[in-house]
Amino acid sequence: MEPSWHRPSLKNLAVLAVTISGTVAFKQWPQLMQGHAALGSSSFHRSHFVGEGYRQAGWTQARWKEFGIPQTYINSHEVVLDYPEGSELTLLDLGAKSGVVLHEATLIEDLAATPGEGQLPFLPSFLAGTPAGNVTTQYVYANFGLQSDYDDLTRASISVEGKIVIAKTVFGSSLLERFNLSTSRVTQLRTAYQMKAAGLILYTDPQLDGNITEANGYRPFPHGPARPPSMIERGSAWAGGQSVPALPISYADAIPILRALNGHGPLADSFGERWANGGLVASGVQYNVGPSPQNLVLNLYTNPRPVKRSTHNTIGMIPGRDFRNEVVILGGHRDSWGPGAGDAVSGICALSEVARILGAALRRGWTPRRTIVLASFEGEELGGLGARAWLRENISSLNSSLIAYLNVVVAGAGSKFHAQGSPLLQNALQLATRGVPPPANNVDYWDGKISTGSGGDANTFQSQCFATLDFGFTPKSGDPVFPYHSLFDSEDWMNAFGDPDREYHKVITSLWLSLATLLADSLVLPILAADYAALMKNMVEGIRSQVQSPSALNLKALQTVIGKFQQACVAHDAYSHSLVLHSSQKLEQNSILNQIKDVNRKYITLERFFADPDKAQEDHDRHLILPGGSYYVKRPAFPKLNELIAEGNWSYAEVFMDKIVSQINKATEFLLPTPTD
Repeated sequence: MEPSWHRPSLKNLAVLAVTISGTVAFKQWPQLMQGHAALGSSSFHRSHFVGEGYRQAGWTQARWKEFGIPQTYINSHEVVLDYPEGSELTLLDLGAKSGVVLHEATLIEDLAATPGEGQLPFLPSFLAGTPAGNVTTQYVYANFGLQSDYDDLTRASISVEGKIVIAKTVFGSSLLERFNLSTSRVTQLRTAYQMKAAGLILYTDPQLDGNITEANGYRPFPHGPARPPSMIERGSAWAGGQSVPALPISYADAIPILRALNGHGPLADSFGERWANGGLVASGVQYNVGPSPQNLVLNLYTNPRPVKRSTHNTIGMIPGRDFRNEVVILGGHRDSWGPGAGDAVSGICALSEVARILGAALRRGWTPRRTIVLASFEGEELGGLGARAWLRENISSLNSSLIAYLNVVVAGAGSKFHAQGSPLLQNALQLATRGVPPPANNVDYWDGKISTGSGGDANTFQSQCFATLDFGFTPKSGDPVFPYHSLFDSEDWMNAFGDPDREYHKVITSLWLSLATLLADSLVLPILAADYAALMKNMVEGIRSQVQSPSALNLKALQTVIGKFQQACVAHDAYSHSLVLHSSQKLEQNSILNQIKDVNRKYITLERFFADPDKAQEDHDRHLILPGGSYYVKRPAFPKLNELIAEGNWSYAEVFMDKIVSQINKATEFLLPTPTD
C-alpha cells in the first residue's frame, strides 16, 4: 500500500476557496444566523456580550457538523464577569446653593440598532476592570493621558492629583502614529493612577480620524463615513490594581465638558504639536487644559458588579493522517461590545467559511498531514476568558504539539493589512501572501512581514510562548472611520463603508486557508528559525541606542548569546532545507522520516524556551521576547527589559537581562545537533 505521505494533497486550499466560494457572499452568514430559530432575529441586532453566547455556540457547532468537520464539541466554563450597573457622569456648577446640572452624559449611542423583542439590551458605556467610585471634583484636560502629557502639565504647575482627568482615546489615532507613539487604555488608566488622579474620562475626539471628519465635509454614519457624534468606545482595562474609576464617553458628551474649560488654564496648543489640532474646535471647544474652577466639577459614578456567567467555546477538529499529534489552531472570538460586525463577527464569518471549505476538501478525499483545530472562543473582550480556560485544560498536550495559533478578529473593516506575532511564522506568511492575490489596488502592506505584538485571543497563546499570528484588514488613513467597540459597528456600517462587497473577508479567508495548508500539509514545516534571531539582533540595536553607556547596562552578554543563537538557527534551517530537497526520493527510509520529525519537533518547541522561568504556567504574559496587547498597540521586542531601561532601573534590568541570556542560551543548545543527528 502506498505510504500516506505520498498520497495526493491539495497544494493550496486557497485555490479551493476560490473554486468553491467564487463570489460567496459573506453577508449570508449574519442572515443565516438571523433566520435560525435558536437566535430569533439578527445576531447583529442582539447583544452577544461575554456570557450570552450559548445559542451561538450551538449554532456554530451545528453548522460545522453540517459542513463535515469530523469532531466538534462545546467547551463551557463558569466565569465571574464585571457588569455595569448605574453609571453616571454629570457636569455641575456648585456656585448655586443647590447646585446646577449643566450636562448629564447619555452614556449610550442614539442611532444604533436596537435589540428585538425579548432580547438582551446592549451595554451602555463601560470600561471593564476599572473600580467602582463616586467622585465629585474639579477636572483637567490631559490630551492622550500619556506620561509625557502629564509631564507637560507638571511643568506648567498643573496638578491632576485628586481631580478627574478627561483624555482622548487612542485607538486609530493618526496623530500618535505620526509621532511613533503607541499606548493602550490600560496604560492610560495606570498612568492616571500613578499621577493620583481621582478618575478618568476617555472620549473619541474626531482628531483621531485624520481627514475623515465633519469639519472636512464628511457626514457622520449612517449618512457618511465620519465618526458618529454619539459613538462610545467601550473596552476592558485590567490594570493590575493600578486603576481609577473610569468611563468612556462620546465626543457629543465631551463637548460641553471641554467647552466649560474655555478660558481656564493654558491652551493645549501651547504645549506643542502633540497637543495641537483638537477636532472639536468647530463645536466651540478651545482646548484649555484647566483645571476647572472650584465651582465647576464633574460627578463620576461607576458601580461595576461581579456576576456569574458561563462562556461557551465551539471547537472543531480534523485529525491529521500522518502526524496526528502535531496541531495547527485557527481561531477567533464571537463575543463583542455591541453588534460587532467588524469586531469580531467579520473574523467569525471568515472562520465559518474556512470550516465550510475544509469540509468540502474532506469530501473530495483530502485529509491534512497534521491535525487542524477550529476554535470559536467566547470571552476575548474580557481578557480572553474562554481561550484561557480552554488552553489551561489542554496546555500539557499542546506544549509538545502546537505548531501555531492563527487568529483573526477583524477580517474586513478597512484596507490596511496587519500581521503581528511570532517571527517563526514569517516565512509561512510570506509564502502564503505570494499565493493569495491582495485586494484590488491594495499592495502597500501585502509583503508578508510580521511585526511584534499580538491581538485578540492570540494574546492568550503568545503569553504562554506558543507561536501565534494575528492578522486582518483594519482602517488606514483616509478610510471610513471604524466604529470600534461601539453600537455603530453594525451590519449597516459594514454594508455601507466597512467592506461592502466582502472583498477583504474573502482575501483573509483565502490567506487563512493557505497558511493552514502550508503548516498542516508541508512535510517539513515552512519555518525559519533565523527570522527569530534576526528580530532579536535588530531589537538589541534599538536597546543599545537607549543605553547611554556600558556602565549603565552592559549588553555584551546579550549580543553574544544572540550571535550564537543566530548561528544555530541558520544551521538548523539549512539542515531542514536539505531534508526538503531529498525527502521525496528517500522518504521510504525510516531514518529520513525520523530526521524530519526531529527537525519539526525543534521548530515546534523552540518558542517555549522564551517563557519567563520565574512565572508560573498559569501566569499571564510569560513571554520574555515578544510583547502582547491589542493589535493597534505597537511595542518592541524584549518588552519588560525595555520598560526597565525606560524607568532607569538599571540593577533590575541587569538581572532581567541575565534571565533572557540564560533562556536564549538554552534555546541555542536545543537547536544544536545531538551526537546522533
